Amino acid sequence: MEKDVTYGYESALDRFHRIIKWLIIVIVILILALVGTNLAWTLYELQYEDIAVKVEQEAEEGNNNYIGEDGMILNN
Repeated sequence: MEKDVTYGYESALDRFHRIIKWLIIVIVILILALVGTNLAWTLYELQYEDIAVKVEQEAEEGNNNYIGEDGMILNN
């Protein structure tokens, strides 16, 4: 009887070791994917240049609006 309990415990322990091994592998893959996607987005964003344009204009009446080249409307 004691032999059956020991065998059952060892087989369950072996199964849990395999499960833990696969979970660790999955965690490492997910961490590498996270780092890789963040690196990819950083490289993607670095290829663009920020350009600032300062526009001054005056209006005698009403709102003073300016529509930039990119279609953005500035209200002054």
